[in-house]
Amino acid sequence: MVGEKTGEGWLKPHLERVDRRLAEDALEMARGNRQLAWTEYVLLHFRRTGDLAPGCDMADLLAWYRKGVVRDDRRTHTTPGDCAGDLDLDEEDEEQS
Repeated sequence: MVGEKTGEGWLKPHLERVDRRLAEDALEMARGNRQLAWTEYVLLHFRRTGDLAPGCDMADLLAWYRKGVVRDDRRTHTTPGDCAGDLDLDEEDEEQS
């Protein structure tokens, strides 16, 4: 399961936990595939810090990408739903209800 659960449902992702530089590099290495970017993000974090726990989870990173906060000079996808294989957590949550 992704995120934390409360009595009212799933909490919103924590965008502030995402390292901008790692997120941008990971998306570039994944050639725009946001789910693959999560793997790249964790690997980059480990290579740079020696720690496997990146401080955010996949839901945080995917939400960060959906917000379109990737630098404009990168040739990557930055709008919601524009990448094949992008996980839309909002739709998934609705189906489970």
